Amino acid sequence: MVEYIEIAGKKYPIRFGFNALREFSRKTGTTLAGLGSMEKNITLDQAITLAWCGFKDGARKDKITFKLDVSDIADLLDEDPNVLERVFGIFNDQFSDGKKK
Repeated sequence: MVEYIEIAGKKYPIRFGFNALREFSRKTGTTLAGLGSMEKNITLDQAITLAWCGFKDGARKDKITFKLDVSDIADLLDEDPNVLERVFGIFNDQFSDGKKK
């Protein structure tokens, strides 16, 4: 399911399906087992890359062109530091199938 995060007055689709997780694993070398325990050991670079993967997959599912790179996502975080918290909330909801851990 695609959700939306508003940053500086613009809504961005975000989704953490298997395509986003595959992209994140490929970019960071994180294993499938490592995805489940990532919240305790995630680096800032991994966190921003995870957000990028979610925004990229959200745009793909919404069938809109995605032109942002990881640095652009970091710039968006400068606009609203709470975005990362919202990204992780959506990740946890979608990755855990909506069940709170």
